[in-house]
Amino acid sequence: MPSGKRETEKKGNTPVNTGPSPNSDGRANNLVEEADEPARGSGPLQYNLMVTMNANTIDTIEMLTKIESCLSDAFMGYNEANSAKQKKKKKKKRKKSIAY
Repeated sequence: MPSGKRETEKKGNTPVNTGPSPNSDGRANNLVEEADEPARGSGPLQYNLMVTMNANTIDTIEMLTKIESCLSDAFMGYNEANSAKQKKKKKKKRKKSIAY
């Protein structure tokens, strides 16, 4: 009497060839070679896109620098106003402590 285990093994999936396809030049599984090659389709369209992105990045950096400057000035003004208020409070506390 055959075991049920052997019957399921026989009915299992057929072996699959995971090697490179016949049309492949053998580089499909070699990631190191692909990393050393330039990107495919790196023509004028991609170059213009990169230049546009760089110009937008520079504009963004300039805008963020201006915002940072404004926020910094506002924060410094806030700190100066707070420090002036704190100095006044300290003077009042000193006067009260002297009065006693």
